[in-house]
Amino acid sequence: MLVCIVLLASSISLTTGQVPVAEDDTYTLRVAMQDDVRTLNPLVAGDVWTWNLVGYLYESPMITDPETDELIPYIAVGSANGTASQGSMAWEDCTIGIFDYSPQGTWNNSERPEATIFYDFTGVTWHDGEQMDIRDVMFSHYVQSQMPHWVSGIKCLMDEGGEPGSNFTDTHYLHIQKVYESADGLQAALKFELQVPFIDFFKNTLSTFLLPYHIWGTTVSGQASNDMLIWCDDGYVKGGPNAWNSSKAMAWDNPGPIGSGVFKFDSWTVGSNSKIIKNTDHFYKPGWNPLYDPDEIAKQPTIEAIQFKIYRTAEQAVLALKNNEIDYIAWSIPPTFIHEIANDPALGVKQSAERGFFYMAYNMRPSRRSFGYDENGTDVGKPLRKTIAHCIDKQTIVQRLLQNFGIPGDGILSNLDPMYNISIQKYAFDPEEAKNILANAGYKLTDPGAEPGVDNWWLNPDGSPIGNGEGGLIEILTPPMDYDPIRCHAGLMIARQMQDIGLYAEHIALDFGTIVNRIDARDFDMYILGWRIGAQPMDYMYSFFHSSNGEIGDNYPGYRNITFDNLIYEARITDNESYREELIKEAQAAIAYDLPYDVLYFKTNIEVFRADRFTGWQTGSSGSIYNWGSIINLRPPSNSYINARFVNTALSMYSEGELDVEVLVTSITKNDDGTLTRATLEGAEVQFSVSNGTLDQYNCTSDAYGKVKLKFTAPHVDPDNPLADEGLFSFIEISTASKEGYDDARSRVHIVGIYKTITPFLNLEMELDPDVIEDVDTQGQEGITYITVTARDNKDVPVKNCAVSFETIPEGANITQIDNVTNDQGEAVARLSANMDIEEDEIVVVVAKATMLGYQNGTQSIWLDVINGNIIGDIIGEPPLDNTTDVNNTDGTDDTDGTDTDSSSSDIDSQDVGWFLGILMISTVVIIAIVVLSFSRSER
Repeated sequence: MLVCIVLLASSISLTTGQVPVAEDDTYTLRVAMQDDVRTLNPLVAGDVWTWNLVGYLYESPMITDPETDELIPYIAVGSANGTASQGSMAWEDCTIGIFDYSPQGTWNNSERPEATIFYDFTGVTWHDGEQMDIRDVMFSHYVQSQMPHWVSGIKCLMDEGGEPGSNFTDTHYLHIQKVYESADGLQAALKFELQVPFIDFFKNTLSTFLLPYHIWGTTVSGQASNDMLIWCDDGYVKGGPNAWNSSKAMAWDNPGPIGSGVFKFDSWTVGSNSKIIKNTDHFYKPGWNPLYDPDEIAKQPTIEAIQFKIYRTAEQAVLALKNNEIDYIAWSIPPTFIHEIANDPALGVKQSAERGFFYMAYNMRPSRRSFGYDENGTDVGKPLRKTIAHCIDKQTIVQRLLQNFGIPGDGILSNLDPMYNISIQKYAFDPEEAKNILANAGYKLTDPGAEPGVDNWWLNPDGSPIGNGEGGLIEILTPPMDYDPIRCHAGLMIARQMQDIGLYAEHIALDFGTIVNRIDARDFDMYILGWRIGAQPMDYMYSFFHSSNGEIGDNYPGYRNITFDNLIYEARITDNESYREELIKEAQAAIAYDLPYDVLYFKTNIEVFRADRFTGWQTGSSGSIYNWGSIINLRPPSNSYINARFVNTALSMYSEGELDVEVLVTSITKNDDGTLTRATLEGAEVQFSVSNGTLDQYNCTSDAYGKVKLKFTAPHVDPDNPLADEGLFSFIEISTASKEGYDDARSRVHIVGIYKTITPFLNLEMELDPDVIEDVDTQGQEGITYITVTARDNKDVPVKNCAVSFETIPEGANITQIDNVTNDQGEAVARLSANMDIEEDEIVVVVAKATMLGYQNGTQSIWLDVINGNIIGDIIGEPPLDNTTDVNNTDGTDDTDGTDTDSSSSDIDSQDVGWFLGILMISTVVIIAIVVLSFSRSER
């Protein structure tokens, strides 16, 4: 809960380590990161690279059921059942597994709800072996109240909720009281008396970030003594010599961090790699306590370690993934890599809408009065912010920079969110309107007699320069091109458009750490960054925009709006869901009208991983597959798994047209002799998603032939939009295919090009005869197959004289083209020989490309099974030429269930992805190819 909105504010620690992970370690998850861990101190960590490591070392006393999202016993095991008398508690007063407020009749104040939470520390130790106790929990709540980026969740326990008039700033008193502790200290209870209601009290406030007092409250972490006082201790005085000092704690390097999580720290070689290993002494495992875990929800990871390696560019990371040097790339890859990723049978690709957003922010403080408030608190910068809003071509950013893997942002919530306010103010890309706003608001030009533009800049109404840079320059800070080309290009586009209307703006590329330091110091005009969101809207909107967080906190613009403050405060305390939704919608409207942020886009994550190394990836609440749900479920693949792929599905279509989508589901079992047995699979549950357009069904079951059929309806393509001349793209994904007894299928994708009705295009079909061949046998004979490609146009008419070319992935097979162009029937044939010597069965992907003047290019691919002839010998026999005929199993027995086996049907082996877009996207948008990477914070 806490880490979703934390900002980095520290430099890299000097801690180093020496132990690299073994490349062949089966149970080590190898993760590529684009930047190094910046600190081991969780109090100042804020970027995703740091939290990828630090976040798994520490934990909370509360967890939720992964299926129901309900709170379940963990370190906190339940709450008081109301049978105890006032002021007296015993362990028997705890109701295990229930987390709720005490009966109102027991409250000290009828208007202030109380909850008594019981904790069990049996078997719960810190990584250094020290026993955890209730002092650690109370200390952690106190630390939470002292951290600007964590404080919002605990304000409900401060006098008056920490709002103006609160005495918390003088006393630091929290309304938390220890009401029970066993003689051995292993069981205890805390009573929480809320000073203001907070709807997320149980899942947010109680989920404090646990820190060991014996380290953070002592001289080990730089404190003045070994028994530093917190609010509940006798003799505590805020700022006193024995009062816990947050500044010293935040300045500590925390070498060899000690937490209580399922992973513990192993090593960190600065600038190279870092590693965490499984905490085998962690208490939470199956059978840990039958009273608490009757359904055996408790689980520990199968993986033994996570190693983090640094790759500065997507190209480096993708190459490392293909070379089996890493298992997962911890950021969203560029769409142009999908072609080579998805055609590799060993790799998996997953797309998901990210909950966070990317935005441009303004510094609204009086020190930057052009963009916000003057010394009297009047918002004099609103005309300028609205002017700049009309200079942002968000549709172009999404279509050209994101290549449609995302949607433009109108407000702080995506228009796909059920709480999105459809009536918020929106700002169309309109440079003329931008100039009109400035003129009507009294802004002046350096040359009033000339048109505004480059070298004829707008000035403030009082004649002063607008920007704070040299010569009145407006600086737009972004990460550099090699770190994130999307935000860098967006900054360039916006700066150039501002210049075109006469605003002296320039895009300034800085490394992420420098940008963070500047916005933390409130030293900026404008910047472009992003948030990864894991909280509810009322919580993150409170953190980002409530005026109390303006000087120290996540309200970096310094936005002040009493109406917004009241709306979001009320949304955080009401238990009326419909009323809360209404308040959140009104709060969105306030942000959209005042524009402290201008949300640029919500992107689609494209994440890739080694499907042959680990299975069990799950998409988390933030839209990424790198999350606790995945970590706890990851395991090496078993010998029986599911394969699901697209077959006979066209690659191109027109605006708002319908496309038949067909998927074939097969089971694959690896036999003891290394051979594979394949069969079509009935009864598999298959789930789909789509980035643009709609499907007529998203959850399907494979039929008796292993088939799933559905329809895709393309989105509308504006015929007047010049950006659509090269087509728009939709990403249809098989999210998963599952059946008991098999590992789930890895996700697969199929990209469809969607064109204006005036655009002709080519669709290709491919067939192999046969589609199972041997490698070079003992007599030196090569397995041979023939490839037939059929090209049809957008009217399903065969196209003659298309130029056809082929390639194989991986390389090693020889292709001899019999036809270089298609005949009258649109067909071209090539001969492939398996000029390779393999030890185990291997899949070769054959990719065909057809080009013809006046048409969009067509690309299609198909899978070929290459069998080790020395192992199989004559058992496999000659695969039949009739691709619809049942065939024999690899063991020579006949099928009795009517299913196809051994992959001899071209339906089984047709590749799922039509990657004509891969090359097309490279050629048409090479300068803007790379999708924005994710980096949490969560600021990124």
